[in-house]
Amino acid sequence: EIRLSLVGSEMCIRDRQYAFRESFLEREHIHPEKCVLMCVAGDSMEPLIREGDTILVDESEKGKELRDGYIFVVGLNDALMVKRLAKIPNGWRLCSENKERPDIDVQGDDFNTFRVYGRVRWFGRVV
Repeated sequence: EIRLSLVGSEMCIRDRQYAFRESFLEREHIHPEKCVLMCVAGDSMEPLIREGDTILVDESEKGKELRDGYIFVVGLNDALMVKRLAKIPNGWRLCSENKERPDIDVQGDDFNTFRVYGRVRWFGRVV
């Protein structure tokens, strides 16, 4: 499980600011007015996204058709997670990059508590 928090919340306090070139945002079709930076806690997306990484989440993807193979911030029940989505019959599989962490299938009644908060468009870390 990867727990997330908005920058500046009690789970992950960051006093850093990130600057993105307008040309990058335009080229990648990222809507900065609908983006939030979040801090990642947990190891389910390692080695790609690690605990302590900052992710840029484009919330303009909310309500749009989900994309197979892309990484999203999703909620299921009370859990908030970063997962790669894979289309399965009658639902979606929430895939972990870390093979020691189980994938989660969302089907049927699971959709009553399934939410999509946005698509992860960028991540960064301090080396």
